[in-house]
Amino acid sequence: MGNSPRARARSKIGAISPRRQVQNAVPGGGLLGCARLQSGGQGRGAERGDDELGYLAQARAIFAAEGLTAVGRGPTRRTGVSEQGADSCDHGWMAGSGSPDVVDVSYDNPDQPRLGLEVMSFATLRERLVPSVAGAPSRPDFHQLTLVTGGEGTALIDFVGYPCGPGTLLHVRPGQVQRFPAGPQGGIADLDATLVVFTPAFPPPVPAAAAVIDEGLSPAAFSLSALEYGAVSVAVAEISAEYAALDEQDASQAELTVELLRQLLAALLLRIARLPQPGAWSPAAGGEVFRAFRGELERAFATRRSAAQYAARLGYSPRTLTRACLAATGRTAKDLIDDRVALEAKRLLVHTGLPVASVGRVLGFTEPTNFGKFFERTVGATPGAFRATER
Repeated sequence: MGNSPRARARSKIGAISPRRQVQNAVPGGGLLGCARLQSGGQGRGAERGDDELGYLAQARAIFAAEGLTAVGRGPTRRTGVSEQGADSCDHGWMAGSGSPDVVDVSYDNPDQPRLGLEVMSFATLRERLVPSVAGAPSRPDFHQLTLVTGGEGTALIDFVGYPCGPGTLLHVRPGQVQRFPAGPQGGIADLDATLVVFTPAFPPPVPAAAAVIDEGLSPAAFSLSALEYGAVSVAVAEISAEYAALDEQDASQAELTVELLRQLLAALLLRIARLPQPGAWSPAAGGEVFRAFRGELERAFATRRSAAQYAARLGYSPRTLTRACLAATGRTAKDLIDDRVALEAKRLLVHTGLPVASVGRVLGFTEPTNFGKFFERTVGATPGAFRATER
């Protein structure tokens, strides 16, 4: 089974040329944000309003002026990975046409083009990683769940370090910038772990699991209790077993197994949704108001700054919107707006070569001083100091 064509070719993640990546790019979620696919599992992009279209047009103009190209989820420098370099790499995880510092990692399973899920061990991941990817921050366009069963390391997801050990569950979402878990010496950690990677369109439409799939502000790491670990590990093992069974099945059996995999993945996502959330985080407590707000925030964070604007757009009063945000996160709508803008600013400062003033313009600040004051107030450091420290 290990030598079958499917096993050899399985999940050529990222095995596309820069030209193809440009054609398949889906703008959304900001220049470095995720492509917002609806939770219905059909791969339909969320509708873009005038605010988002205006932001994308303005961003592309600024990147062009600085010698950069805004493609899909992230800004890419024209002197990045060459098409020859990308095509000549025969590995599962490889560089796309990303910026000089960030590797865009795309999901692509050439042997099963309709199967938007793969299960692999962390050891397999280590074998597939080429140095240019292993040692650089990367930005997947798929979900990546990692259940750690042994070993230790530290993962970095959107500038936050997460210690990894037995019982750790990591969730990297499309558009988030990560560094693979590193060991004490700085290289890729020697972890015993299972990875479940899947496209946004693969899970079935289960509303209760939508927050796990769609919510970019939700936790990226969990430290599971013994009881939680037992339940999650059984769910992952079931998915792994059914995925491995595809190698020995005919077409009719495989069709049923793919549907079973979708349902098993939904069950796993529901278990994750049921895990205790850190702090005051409880998206369900915010109801439909919070769900609508978080979607609108992803569309318009660079063009709208006040909670009143979002409330008017959504048809709620500012007080109703603030109550929903407080119930869901313990933070006001304005706090969440500022947090989202600051996150995008961090990504642009660290992972692109844009001047600080241009980063501010991309995010809607007409004056560099206003951007500098906003960033220092929100992050606690000047844009220049943050860039120097994080790079």
